[in-house]
Order: sequence, then C-alpha cells, then structure tokens
Amino acid sequence: MQFKEGVNLDLSRQMSKALPLIEQAHLDAGITRGAFITSAKDGKHMKGSKHNWEPNNPKPSDAVDLRARDLTLEQATLLAESLRVRLNGDRKAQLPFQIVVEIHDGIPHIHVEYDPT
Repeated sequence: MQFKEGVNLDLSRQMSKALPLIEQAHLDAGITRGAFITSAKDGKHMKGSKHNWEPNNPKPSDAVDLRARDLTLEQATLLAESLRVRLNGDRKAQLPFQIVVEIHDGIPHIHVEYDPT
C-alpha cells in the first residue's frame, strides 16, 4: 500500500480495519502496484463529506480516495467490484461501504466510504 505525500491518515476504526481488505481487493483485480491512497482527512471535499476534512472537525475520516488515473475505465470498474466483494461481501452491495468511481476534471479516482445507513 502506498500513500500520496501529505495524506492525513486520521481514520475511523472502521476505515483503519478496511485498509488490508482494500489492498487485497487491488491484488484480486490484478492491480499489482497495490492500493494507492491519495486522500483521507485532507484535501477539499463536498460539505458533509465522510472525509470529515473541514477545519476543526474532530471526527476521524470515514473515507479514502484511491488512485485510478493510471487505470482504464474497465480496470477501475473491476477494482470497484473487487472492493465491494472484500468490504461488503458482494460485487454490487453498497453497504456498509460505498464504493464509487468518480471523475473530476477528467481524472478518475475511487471513493470508498464507511456509511452503514
């Protein structure tokens, strides 16, 4: 597992426990570089984000973003399915972890957040 320089890994217990499964899901999907976390409790995210990135927010992050800019859309989709299997038990399940392939400014990443509701 790799981390972008400066990533704040103040993670919730659930996200911390998910890290080995996130790594294994990458290997399951044939991504031999393993997981590369680009954001957790840092960066800029939507208001109310599970990253809990806002200044003075004492809550740890319930979300991580994973590098996907070096993957094809097919590989990113396969990785998202592998993450759902490892974290939720089924390739389509979105609870308790939501896994979304997001594209911002033409650059894809995979958002993983713990939200059991």
